[in-house]
Amino acid sequence: MTDAPFAARRHALGPVDLVPLGPQAIPDLAPRIATLDPWKRIGVAPEAWAARMAKTTPGGHRFVLECEGAAVGYLSIRHPFMRGPYLETIAVFPQAQGHGIARAVIDWMAAEAAKDGEREIWLCVTEW
Repeated sequence: MTDAPFAARRHALGPVDLVPLGPQAIPDLAPRIATLDPWKRIGVAPEAWAARMAKTTPGGHRFVLECEGAAVGYLSIRHPFMRGPYLETIAVFPQAQGHGIARAVIDWMAAEAAKDGEREIWLCVTEW
């Protein structure tokens, strides 16, 4: 039997591991995410990030992006969502950018969605 899509467990994706978000990770991650665009540009404060990350939502799947045991980002997915999962947030910290992490996440999302027979992935993209 396979896991349900986006199961809350560790997922090894090659360049990064997805680790279920626990409350102990939020104080470290929230201020770091707030320094990244687009959230820095639109003024999302660390406290707002912390509240968003701590809030339980139906279909919300949240992960810490880890590389060699160090947090290098954050991932939030909503599933179910319309006809496939919705990539709510992917935040990759500067030291980990350019290493194929976002590509690995998208590929993993496609494989997870396929478990439910879904062929679409939803996301919102900004150019800044």
